[in-house]
Amino acid sequence: MSFEAALAKRLLSAAPVSAAVGTRVDWMRRVQGATLPAITLHTISDRRGQHMKGFQPTVARIQIDVWANDFAASLLLRDAVITAVVPAAAIDGVRFQRGKDVSVRAEREETGDGTDLYRQIIDIQFTYTNSLQEQNNG
Repeated sequence: MSFEAALAKRLLSAAPVSAAVGTRVDWMRRVQGATLPAITLHTISDRRGQHMKGFQPTVARIQIDVWANDFAASLLLRDAVITAVVPAAAIDGVRFQRGKDVSVRAEREETGDGTDLYRQIIDIQFTYTNSLQEQNNG
């Protein structure tokens, strides 16, 4: 499984997150007009260092955007997301070390019809390995 699929699965496997968003966790885009709350994921960087024996664990900085119709709901979902993804975990062949360097910020956007959208932006660094990396290093 890819890192991207494993991270989305990890979010959807967390009961507080899936209770809020259902299956609305997407990479790189949020369907305009779709039901909120929702989560979008973006890769900021994906460093794949190597040494003489192969790849080192990958270090990825991911931006997780939490979208909601009200500020309080965005805060609750933001905290549920952080709780879900910071601990070390293994998901279908992807081994996550503990997430680190977590930073958050908030934004408000107004839609064309004057509706407010609240976005909590979480930046987090993940160090991970997957079974493909391990095979290539073997």
